[in-house]
Amino acid sequence: PHIVSHDHADSIAFRTIVLSVCFKRTNMTSTSSDVHVERLRRMRVWQVAYMRDVTRVMHHTIVPRGLGCGQVMVGRAYTVSGPDIYLNALEGIGPGEVYVQGGCDDKAAVFSPGWTHAYLKPRGAVGVVVDGGVYKSYECESSAVPMFTKFVSPSPAINRKVTETIGSTVVVGGVSVKHGDIVMGDADGVVVIPKECEEDLFAHLEGFLLGNGMFGKIASQALENDVALTQEPALAAMFERKYSHPESYWRQYEPWWQEWKDKYPNITETSQGTVAFYSGPSDDAGPSGSSGPSDERGDDGAKRRRCDNK
Repeated sequence: PHIVSHDHADSIAFRTIVLSVCFKRTNMTSTSSDVHVERLRRMRVWQVAYMRDVTRVMHHTIVPRGLGCGQVMVGRAYTVSGPDIYLNALEGIGPGEVYVQGGCDDKAAVFSPGWTHAYLKPRGAVGVVVDGGVYKSYECESSAVPMFTKFVSPSPAINRKVTETIGSTVVVGGVSVKHGDIVMGDADGVVVIPKECEEDLFAHLEGFLLGNGMFGKIASQALENDVALTQEPALAAMFERKYSHPESYWRQYEPWWQEWKDKYPNITETSQGTVAFYSGPSDDAGPSGSSGPSDERGDDGAKRRRCDNK
């Protein structure tokens, strides 16, 4: 077998630390200054996944573990690649980051809920997404940050002191994730906003949300009047826009509302909506990414109310 000298191991460790610091300097995204991440905390994953031409949705095999009802995870990807457990990667994560590990095998577990308390939460990390397994899955209920994994396994992966793969591009749930991409997850699953799509998405985000909310309010009025949605002129027009732009129809909500708003002077941002559709800011998540006080975690990471995900 190949024997690695202590000097060589120390050299690898030093280079890895330098790489980690460089990545952090170029991707520094504290929760107080990253305006894009902060904006997403008030949204749901389905809203972001709507924007399918600028987002990537992970396969449904990447599932939430012990997630609180209404809880939303959002942060910047801190990427690691490989089938093992890497101590320098766990200790290198920073504030506002999501631990994203790809290159896992289909047998061993590369993460444990206890590590969210030992490594992630003390460093300000906000979540875990791995294309592999978790062991001690019964402890996911008390994890300090949200976890999304592919499977559970009683077998921990091999422990390694060092990996040089921190910051590499990984594939998780069929989606390519780069270091610094925005990663967002809730009970529906996980969506990724690639860095190269970020400015485009946020340039049109508020217009989309406004138009989408107005659609819900007009739909509420139509339902109250026993009018089929496709018979309400404005809604019918938006449906046609959707049919014509199947991969990017979220972009159509803003120009659609600009076209129709003068014809619905009684519909405003404060108008009553309907539970059938998104109807504006009143439907958004709270600032902490949860839908109310009953969804909050305690200091020990325990959640007061749970969704029924396993």
